[in-house]
Amino acid sequence: MKNAPMRFCGIELHHNPAKLTVQNTANIRRRVTPCAPAGADHLGLGLWVFKGEGELYGADCMEQYRKLSECFEASEKGALSLPGFETMIAYLSELSLIAEAEENVAAFRFVFIQAGGEGAELSGERTYTTEGDGESLWDIAYRYGKSIDELTRLNPCVTELNSLSAGTRVTLC
Repeated sequence: MKNAPMRFCGIELHHNPAKLTVQNTANIRRRVTPCAPAGADHLGLGLWVFKGEGELYGADCMEQYRKLSECFEASEKGALSLPGFETMIAYLSELSLIAEAEENVAAFRFVFIQAGGEGAELSGERTYTTEGDGESLWDIAYRYGKSIDELTRLNPCVTELNSLSAGTRVTLC
C-alpha cells in the first residue's frame, strides 16, 4: 500500500518526510495533602506534536518550500495529513530550510502541533457540496474540518481522492 503524500493547508508535498517523530504527553498533576499519602491525577492527554525532516525534490522544490513558508507566516491552522495518521487540524509551529544540498533538492525541518479539538462542526442529517474540476477530497476535508477517513467512508463511490470532476456530490456528514 502506498502512503498518501504529506499535505498541509491544501499544499501537497511530492515526497513524504524521511524522518518523523510523533510525541504526546499525559497531563499528570501531583497531589500532596497534609496527613495523607501523595498521589497523582491523570488530567488527560496533551496535544500531538509532529517533528520531521525531509527533502523536497524537483525543479519546483523551492516553490514547495515557499508555499509552506507562506502558511507558516500566516500563522493559520490547517488540515494536516501525514502518512499513517488520520487528518487533523494543526499549526505549523517551526519551519527551517536546512540547505540546498544539490540542484533541485531542498532539505527542510518542521514541527506541527495539533490544534486541540478545534474544527468546524457541521449539523444536519446529510450535507452535500458540488466542487469544481481539480478540487480534491483532501481540500474538502480541510475546508469542513473533517478527517479524510470519514469522508472516504461516507463517499465510497469517490475513487480518486486527489482530483474530483466538476459536479461531483460529496457527502459531508
